[in-house]
Amino acid sequence: VTPPSQSEGEDNGELVVGNKVGNLCPSVNLSIIGDETTTVDPSSTGKVTIINFWGTWCGPCKAELPFFNEVATLFADKVDVITIHSVSGVGDAPAYIQENYPNSNIIFTVDNKGAGRNPKVNGELFTLLGFRDAYPATVIIDENGVIIYTSYEAFHSTADLMSKLPKSVLGDEEIVVEEEKPDMTPGLIALGVMVVLGAGCLVVFQ
Repeated sequence: VTPPSQSEGEDNGELVVGNKVGNLCPSVNLSIIGDETTTVDPSSTGKVTIINFWGTWCGPCKAELPFFNEVATLFADKVDVITIHSVSGVGDAPAYIQENYPNSNIIFTVDNKGAGRNPKVNGELFTLLGFRDAYPATVIIDENGVIIYTSYEAFHSTADLMSKLPKSVLGDEEIVVEEEKPDMTPGLIALGVMVVLGAGCLVVFQ
């Protein structure tokens, strides 16, 4: 599923801030989980940056996290992996991260509360990047903060994720993607019911 497109300003050949491939990623400071005094802006790390929106309440999100963890290890010198937990359910995140990814190179952050409908799920950066209600979602930006990939779909393998990285990271390495579907176990979320939809979770609010 391709998220809706919206950009700031007219595209007159210059880069504009927006959520489409070719746009500059919006600049938002996010708190690091477990160290709320430290923030990170995914748009300006100076590396290729993978931004992944997830939640401990989302089965497909948790199923693909090992792929992000492996990429964060394999390409630590060239790629930053920043996962962004929804405000909803973030209280469960520190224990989950400590148990499953205690020494990970992933930068685990939490989104800021959004301003519109369902603001604890539709957080600030999640919304600015064009997403609504469904998790997981992933955006990849290049070293200059330009969006090169955006999608709602969960990844099937580490190779699947690697295949979306630019040549500045992979060089001439050829990535073979095998069909392997993650566990799609449904779950519940406070404020609404999570429904597995394809390779993601749709939060249906009641």
